[in-house]
Amino acid sequence: MLTKFFMVLAVSSLCVSYGADEGAAKGKDTCGAEVKKVCGNVERGEGRMRDCIAKNMSSFSPQCQERVKLREEQFDKMKACHEEIKKLCGSVEKGEGRKKKCLEENKSKLSPDCQAIAERIKNRFEKRQGKKEEKVK
Repeated sequence: MLTKFFMVLAVSSLCVSYGADEGAAKGKDTCGAEVKKVCGNVERGEGRMRDCIAKNMSSFSPQCQERVKLREEQFDKMKACHEEIKKLCGSVEKGEGRKKKCLEENKSKLSPDCQAIAERIKNRFEKRQGKKEEKVK
């Protein structure tokens, strides 16, 4: 589940959050609108959005191009991290927190980039769990 979560997070980060920077927070979506204008009609899945963005890179402003490159780098790091985790904990049976425990026990064996990614995901997951628990109360 955790490795699947990595991939979902990576893909959603790549496809959705181009405009989720400081400018977007201030109502100045610097890239999301550009991506939507050029690739908004593309059916998501199987890399179609990513292909559209790559194919149309010259259509985007320099700031958006930089943001796209940054997202691509992040996506590549997430993929590499997913592979690291799979090597370390891929054979661990799912359920009852076994994969999470494996990841925690082997964290020091992960690359520094992957350790940082794993920590961010863990924090986001715990934050979401906390919000779910609040809704139940």
